[in-house]
Amino acid sequence: MKIQQKITRWQLVFRVLSVFIALFAIGLYFLPLPSIGQKFLEETLKSQGVQGIVFTVKELSVNHLSIEGIKITDEASIQNVKINYSPEALLEGRVNSIEIINPVIKAEVKKGVLNSPFLNSLPTNSTSESNSAIPLLPVETISIKNATLNLTVDENIFTVSLDAEVTGNSKGLSGKHTAHILMLGEKPYFNQMNISGDFTVNQEIIEATGKINDSFNKLDLAYKTVLHHQTAKGNVNFSMKPLEFIPESYQLTNISPLLISPVTNLNGKVWVKGAIDFSKNSIVPNIDVHLENIGFTANETEIKGINTKIVINNLSPVTSNGVQKITIGSVLLS
Repeated sequence: MKIQQKITRWQLVFRVLSVFIALFAIGLYFLPLPSIGQKFLEETLKSQGVQGIVFTVKELSVNHLSIEGIKITDEASIQNVKINYSPEALLEGRVNSIEIINPVIKAEVKKGVLNSPFLNSLPTNSTSESNSAIPLLPVETISIKNATLNLTVDENIFTVSLDAEVTGNSKGLSGKHTAHILMLGEKPYFNQMNISGDFTVNQEIIEATGKINDSFNKLDLAYKTVLHHQTAKGNVNFSMKPLEFIPESYQLTNISPLLISPVTNLNGKVWVKGAIDFSKNSIVPNIDVHLENIGFTANETEIKGINTKIVINNLSPVTSNGVQKITIGSVLLS
């Protein structure tokens, strides 16, 4: 089934819902509208091939629908979804706004393999009409508030909080997003990172572009990611502006608490460029790490002029692509 056909189904859903609201508006207040809406939405999701979602319709009125306690899988839930509309909009098969509050998704990476029952539950490309595409609702504005992704990587937990504002039509969605990444655990890889950017969603892909900065405003990394939502396959491409280390100002521990070492007076520039391909069951990186004129003091030894490019081909654990070449300008022993 084409995406436009699924959109038409949702337009029919909104139009039928307007009939219930019309009954309410003319005074049939004794009808249990939330219960009617509950049954109606359950049957609609079932007809769309969506199974196993648990939710409760809390409010249904002439211009508002509120759904709470949405459980998609054990690893994916939403506290509340609020839908605002007008009777005219419903008769046209659309709604004015959707507000998604406190969605939570959990996933884990073990030995470089991504495991997420929620991703596994996403529709895949199939001849089946119910699985051919993810329906995009005719909606003017979607707000996502306080979304959380908990990603467990070995023994560490990445907590990503996300807010987004989205505008859309029957052809797709576009909008802006901000996120904050905090890593918890005994050995966190890095301090808090902040993300901001733009994204679009259409019947084939989800695409996002933006920047990542640290809390010191030194790190400046641009990225572009593409997810084919029918197959849950995608990639991330990124490049970082040269990050300059300055003695007594910006050192390794400003990036990661793990980078405590006897190294002092670190200076020089570092930048990265690369890509990461991912699917439901794999993460494949190809990352170049560049060092330019790096110098430091360690154990009363001063080293200057380190230049190299390191190719990383695995993230858990971090490994490089065979033998790496490095040049050193000078070594001064005290």
